[in-house]
Amino acid sequence: MKRIITIFLLVTSLPFIGHSQIRITDLTGFIYDRTYSMVEGLGRIELNGGSGLVDISGKIIIKPEDGVYVREIADGMVLMERNEKYGYMNMNGQIVIEPQYDEASYFSEGLAPVKSGDMWGYIDMTGKMIIKPSFESAFEFKNGMARVVINDKYGFIDRTGKVVIATKYNYVNDFSEGMADALNGNTHGYINLRGEYAIKPQFDIAFDFKYGYARIIKDDKWNIVDHSGKMLLTTQYDYISEPNEGIYIVSRNGKYGLMDMNGKIVVDFMFDDAAVLSEGVAAVKVGTLWGLVDKDGKKILSPRYDRIWPFCEGVARVKIDDKFSFIDHSGKEVAPERYTFASDFSCGTAAVEMDGKWGYVKIIKE
Repeated sequence: MKRIITIFLLVTSLPFIGHSQIRITDLTGFIYDRTYSMVEGLGRIELNGGSGLVDISGKIIIKPEDGVYVREIADGMVLMERNEKYGYMNMNGQIVIEPQYDEASYFSEGLAPVKSGDMWGYIDMTGKMIIKPSFESAFEFKNGMARVVINDKYGFIDRTGKVVIATKYNYVNDFSEGMADALNGNTHGYINLRGEYAIKPQFDIAFDFKYGYARIIKDDKWNIVDHSGKMLLTTQYDYISEPNEGIYIVSRNGKYGLMDMNGKIVVDFMFDDAAVLSEGVAAVKVGTLWGLVDKDGKKILSPRYDRIWPFCEGVARVKIDDKFSFIDHSGKEVAPERYTFASDFSCGTAAVEMDGKWGYVKIIKE
């Protein structure tokens, strides 16, 4: 452990070979009341009581209009609200399904859950009701199935509306790797695609499967199970993050380290906090400040920021002295100024605020 600590404290900052030079420049100017992270190449904007959309060039696709609110963007469709009713626009801002539903969610796999009266059903992209309203709650389709609620119990339907997994659970999550967290009474287990418990209910909390494993909490301790339900770790932890790039962030006795998919600790418990590995880099906290290490624990950036978030599109969001900026993989700040607030990058852009006004900035790679 002493050797690893020495590496973190003494190794000079190492630039990442192979990454393009990055700088961030203004896209729209600070002209909006609010902007949001872009999705599918479009970003929600708010101005003078209305909302609209801009594209990744900053061009206004839908002008902010008083009384019209853009809610979600997914599957090439835009969920919008007008006069407390929900409808849909296409990506060019044309209304293709008039606002008429009491509640609605975004499209997924060509269908969207909508509420008419007290019940939920599903429409297609033409507005045709494909599955009649007959559910107390309805969720988006994933891999050909959607969660629904009947008589306060959860189950799954297929794209025809047929119940394919009985609505008998207190709660279910969506399937991941053919397994879904299902609550029976006060304990969680995992059901398979036939609706059978492949891992019997025994956990306090259960998370999605990823890379063949799922995180669970039992008796206030975290562990990892495989598809058979076998617990893989002989040591239980106070926290285990979602795995990313083959690495978990784990915590024990108030300190954080890095663990590989086999349960081996690859960076010892030397940090006061840590964020998930992203683009080969982990943000770590030492004392009150955050820096960067690689997946082997080698220092990239000495602790200097109040917060560092995971890397996204080649940059990481940072906070210092109540202001936000962005750094590249070498730890260099690449934004032209520090902002009142900034979102993570998405579609090559980030939503930023300066003194109460909002806009977008973009990444330039050279």
